Amino acid sequence: MQRLDRDGNNLWAENGILISDKPTMTWVTNFSMILDDQNNAVIANQDERTGSSNAYAWRTSADGYPLWDSDGITLSDSENFNPYPKMVETDDGDFVFCFDDEPWDTTQVTKIKLQKVAPDGTLLWGEGGYH
Repeated sequence: MQRLDRDGNNLWAENGILISDKPTMTWVTNFSMILDDQNNAVIANQDERTGSSNAYAWRTSADGYPLWDSDGITLSDSENFNPYPKMVETDDGDFVFCFDDEPWDTTQVTKIKLQKVAPDGTLLWGEGGYH
């Protein structure tokens, strides 16, 4: 990721900063990014670091430093496919993430999962979030 000034000049290292180098499928589902009320970037994506496609999130300061674990925080830990993570910042500064929970068995029902995360990266709705 790279931060630019309003004239298009790099504000971080020439090649930007690495957010994640974890393995993904041969295609990457939509990732999401917002700026929080402190001008930090909050990013969500899915990868296959555990052998399953799970959702993860990162929070990076305006100076380019990780505010959560540099490997991201685990939003889901499922055998299912967890693509399309999206997020919002709440009025109290927490973050709510939502993502699909799609069983590989297509006869099963797809669910939407939610996870609430504190500004320090603590999962507020427990491991795996809510359905």
